[in-house]
Amino acid sequence: MMRTLIDNRLSYFDKKDYEKFNVLCNVFSTRFIKNILASIDFYIDLSPEGGFYVLLAGYYYPDLTVVAIEADDVYAQLLRDNVKNLGLENITVQLESDRLEEVTTAICSKTHNNSLLIRLVLDEDNAEEIKFVIKILRKFEKVKLILEINQSLLGKKTANLKIVEEIINSGYAIWILDDQSNQFLRVTSENIKKLIEPVSSYIFYCVKNSYALSMCFFSHSPVLGGSEKMMFELVDSLIKDYGVVCTVVVPREGYQSEALKEIGAATLCAFPNFAEYGWWCDGPGNEISHRDIQMKALRFSQAIENNVLGNIRKFDPDVIWTQTLVIPWGAQVAEKLNKPHIWYVTEFGELDFGFKFFSPLMNLLEEIQSTSNHVYTCSQTLKDTLFPASEREKVSVLYCCIPMPLVSPKQGNEQYFSKKDSVKIGIFSQIRPTKGQEDAVLALAQCVRSGFNVELVIAGGADELYIKYLMALVKDNCLDENVKFAGYRDNPFDLMSLCDIIIMASRLEAFGRVGVEAMLLSKPVVFANTGGISEYQLDGETGLSYSPGDSTGLARQLMHLMNEPALRDKMGIAGKLHALNLFSKKNFSERVYFDAKKIAGDGRGSCMTSKSIEELIKGAIETLRNERNYRKIIGRNEVCPCNSGKKYKYCCGILT
Repeated sequence: MMRTLIDNRLSYFDKKDYEKFNVLCNVFSTRFIKNILASIDFYIDLSPEGGFYVLLAGYYYPDLTVVAIEADDVYAQLLRDNVKNLGLENITVQLESDRLEEVTTAICSKTHNNSLLIRLVLDEDNAEEIKFVIKILRKFEKVKLILEINQSLLGKKTANLKIVEEIINSGYAIWILDDQSNQFLRVTSENIKKLIEPVSSYIFYCVKNSYALSMCFFSHSPVLGGSEKMMFELVDSLIKDYGVVCTVVVPREGYQSEALKEIGAATLCAFPNFAEYGWWCDGPGNEISHRDIQMKALRFSQAIENNVLGNIRKFDPDVIWTQTLVIPWGAQVAEKLNKPHIWYVTEFGELDFGFKFFSPLMNLLEEIQSTSNHVYTCSQTLKDTLFPASEREKVSVLYCCIPMPLVSPKQGNEQYFSKKDSVKIGIFSQIRPTKGQEDAVLALAQCVRSGFNVELVIAGGADELYIKYLMALVKDNCLDENVKFAGYRDNPFDLMSLCDIIIMASRLEAFGRVGVEAMLLSKPVVFANTGGISEYQLDGETGLSYSPGDSTGLARQLMHLMNEPALRDKMGIAGKLHALNLFSKKNFSERVYFDAKKIAGDGRGSCMTSKSIEELIKGAIETLRNERNYRKIIGRNEVCPCNSGKKYKYCCGILT
């Protein structure tokens, strides 16, 4: 493994050299350990050798207390020198001595409200350390363990199994951090003998059962849009704050999977070779036959079976989570593996995006409830609209926690606001008719005609026809000097931070993330009084509302705020305080962690099968079998008629 380059290197390095550690942190197990250290108060390394994890922990977490117990005085001195050279005052290095138990027990005694992580490399010379670690694990609750098996012992199964079995019997859940597959593998007393085979290395993550939790998430997209960010931030917090073991199923590689890997999650690609994302709906305007719907369901189901189900089975999650209502595969896998299932609904579907579902939406909403132990919605408005008759025990509102936006001012932003002493207004969202940019342009035209020195920036990925319409609207209203289009931005906050007012003009929004981000940046928001936005914005306190589509009403509220800069500042301060209180980790990841722990303990319960998908799959198989002469017409090596792109013999041909 790459980290042995430093583990076994007897040399000094300074801060510039230490930055090369970032390369080593790309190893799957290292990324995970680095991220779970975020919630640890004390880290004890009983096998530091070259000190890779010791220095990593001390460097990335200055408030973490790090103790390295080193048996070799040469390594101990080298580690001390490097600690001093890097200025890491939170690391203590001591030679192994009779005080090991005294020192460790003293630290463990402080973990009543704190947490401890111990790392130990299993070899032939540390039998006493092993006994001591087992003693600590049994005595203290908030102790986690990273156990590595030395390569010299990999072929000695008896030695490997004994300590792992003792840890399991001490009330611990264990996962292998497999750097070959970049996946988590659960270790149990039933499968331990099959898993412990001679390979390149073994790294075990051990957590007391009372705190242990593993979750498998299903995401509907490879990008990082609003709903995807909600899930990403949840996974990030669950790993860093609670040490939860997380695997995320994405349609294919993309920005989201890369970001997930950085925070220590494992990822699986469900549809790596498909143009589609595996949704059980289509976009507005798309006409699709019932046969094509059946074939899609069959093809997607086969992809789930072939690409991810086996790895999820080895991972053996406690709970399976589906993000958004447009994919059913989390529920289907949960049924196959007899696992509890949670569904987080973050959109209206038909009302906001115009999606055409493969079955009537009301039937699918009933199915979402029947296939889940619990359903969350991202707003009360969404719950009242989609699940009006549900009980709170089955469906409840879960507000997300949005991190403080990172502002990194860049050169060139001045081009968007070039007028001296102007009031700067921004609208940040996808550029399409339902987001209401037209209202913003028309409202700005009224403000300019009324004599206001004002500029508007429109930022976001664009619908081509709609942005052409907006540009023509700007030209027709002589606003070329007042309105600028900034396009899609990975980090819009540098531009948002320059604005005096933020507009949210959506016709209907299930939540409206931008409004919260604006509040966190202390910006007043003028918002369309509809959907989830009106639920968390406080009219007259954090911003001002207007009726959706009413550009005159929007202009009136903008002019009100432009005339009163002190009111803008007051609303900005109130908005930030309100957002920090309402959209907190306590209301989001903490709640999910404890809810999921309870659901995992209760089991799957009365969850039912996803009937609509099963019916479509059965219909697809029946359709293929009944098509006249289809076996005679299609050769085994020809392309399958289900549009998968695969040869018939490798696709639907296996069904007959």
